[in-house]
Amino acid sequence: MGEAAEQEYIVVRVILNPQKDGSWAAVAPDYTVVGAGESPDAAIRSATALLEDYFVWCARDGLSASEARRPISRRWRAELWMRLLSRRLLRRVRARPAPERQDVRLSTPAVC
Repeated sequence: MGEAAEQEYIVVRVILNPQKDGSWAAVAPDYTVVGAGESPDAAIRSATALLEDYFVWCARDGLSASEARRPISRRWRAELWMRLLSRRLLRRVRARPAPERQDVRLSTPAVC
């Protein structure tokens, strides 16, 4: 029997980003690929299809997965991470119960 061809597996991180119109974007920051869809799952499927096509073209050109990397700019990456972190922080703040409000009366000396 012949040896099975060694396959290269690629793990791609995707950042989901909600858009103002209610749609979603799935950004693969290591490959500058962005998929879009009406839901997070649809955006991920779109990004996955685009990445598959991209890797096929890279393989045709003789590039390995590591050679195919083309990361987004540092500025764009920082902006995406800031959005992600701020959304997480807002979710935590919204999940906390509001503190009980207590009225406090301070007595001040009378001024003559």
